[in-house]
Amino acid sequence: MIIHGADDKTIPIEHGLALHNAIHESYKAEPYWVLGKGHNDLDYNFEPLVNKLNDFLDIYLDDEESGEKRFQAGLAGVSRTSKAAKGMGIEPLRLRTTLSYDN
Repeated sequence: MIIHGADDKTIPIEHGLALHNAIHESYKAEPYWVLGKGHNDLDYNFEPLVNKLNDFLDIYLDDEESGEKRFQAGLAGVSRTSKAAKGMGIEPLRLRTTLSYDN
């Protein structure tokens, strides 16, 4: 998944577009172009970004076909979002939109 600030002056968005275009179609996810943002200046409102990441995890890590593709690509492993993990009683991975410093 490509995430890139649309107004990035350090690494222009064309680099993000080139990366996205270079990804093989079977692995390509919808890019997230962060409008009005540059390089490393995301707002403290992480909710839109976290929602996009959770959507990505749900789509690309939670089905057997994607799991098989990851295995064939040499990226095998039991993710916390996989059906195998759920069958073992492992809680699904979900990113949070808030930070906690209590841990």
